[in-house]
Amino acid sequence: MPDAILHIGFGKTGTSSIQKHLSAHAADRIPGTNIVYCAWTREGALLCGNAITAAAAREPLGYISSTPIVPPTLTGLARGIAKIHESGLTPILSQEDWARNGADFISAFESLGLSLQVVAYVRPQIEWFNAGWWQWWAWESGFSQPSEVINAWGTHFLSWAAQLAKWAESDAVEKFDVRLHCDAVVSDFLSLIDGVPITEPDRSNSGIDPLLITLY
Repeated sequence: MPDAILHIGFGKTGTSSIQKHLSAHAADRIPGTNIVYCAWTREGALLCGNAITAAAAREPLGYISSTPIVPPTLTGLARGIAKIHESGLTPILSQEDWARNGADFISAFESLGLSLQVVAYVRPQIEWFNAGWWQWWAWESGFSQPSEVINAWGTHFLSWAAQLAKWAESDAVEKFDVRLHCDAVVSDFLSLIDGVPITEPDRSNSGIDPLLITLY
């Protein structure tokens, strides 16, 4: 068993639905497993159990994830994981930006000597870009059409393999699963950690209905 399990994204692949399900079961272990959901905060603390439940209850969408920025100290993470291991459990953390901006986090986990199981979801680029356009860029004053996003940023931000390669190459990663986004993404994710199968919940933070996208 790895020291920790990381769900690293990408965005627009059901990440919010996974995080909402994990947050809902944070007061205890994920059903059928010895895995507990935790969140690494910007201040460096590792929230688990009732602290996750309380924090998620304060969020409009009802879930909480780990920080997208490496905290100033790793002490809280190291102590938190050690305490969880003493209880015979394994922590799982989730943050969709870690897939894209993983270098600093990889260094942090490596410096602590942790072994990791990493899970990432990808989506065909055109489908992903279409979903992202209508959630993010279409409403910004800086972009009037999708081509302007590509002109401003190039295409590297769509190169899933190049970004995930940093994780795959890390000596800390003992198991690395790259999965294709699907409608039953929560169930698919639970299958990777041997969790109890569920009836797929309503999607969280979902994109615009395909019929409306066609109309636009």
